[in-house]
Amino acid sequence: MSHRPAPCCPDLMKKMPFWLLRLFGNIRGAWRYMKSSRDCKIARYNISTALPDLSKKKQEKMVKRSLMQSSVTALELWRIWQYEHGDVTRRIVGHKGRGMLERGMEYGKGVIVAVPYIGNWEVIAYYLATLECDTLLSTSSPY
Repeated sequence: MSHRPAPCCPDLMKKMPFWLLRLFGNIRGAWRYMKSSRDCKIARYNISTALPDLSKKKQEKMVKRSLMQSSVTALELWRIWQYEHGDVTRRIVGHKGRGMLERGMEYGKGVIVAVPYIGNWEVIAYYLATLECDTLLSTSSPY
C-alpha cells in the first residue's frame, strides 16, 4: 500500500462525502493495477499462491478488487482518523453479537474479539470503547 493514503488536499478530502472518497479509492486502486505497482505484484503472488486452482482470469479479477478495496480503505481510514470520537460512533450502522460480548465481559476476565479483515474494520475500536464504558458504568463493581 502506498505510504501516502491522503493525496494533496487534506482539508478538501475531510469535507468530501464518503461515496466520493470511495470513488477516488476505486479509481486509485484500478490505476495501481494498470501500472502493475509493487502492491499489485505482491497481491498477484499472494493470490496465485493461496488459490492456485483458480483460473488466471479470476485471480486477476481478485488482484484488481483487492487493490481497489485497499485504496478505498486507506482513504476511509484517513478520513475517520480526522473525526472526533463521537462522530465515528454515530456513523456505525450495525453490529452482531453484542449479547455474547456483554456476557463475556460479565466474567471480568477480559474478552478477545476476532473480526474479519474486511473493509475499514479499525472502526471496531471506537465501537468497543463505547461498549466497555457502557458496560462498566451499568454494572456494579465490588471495587
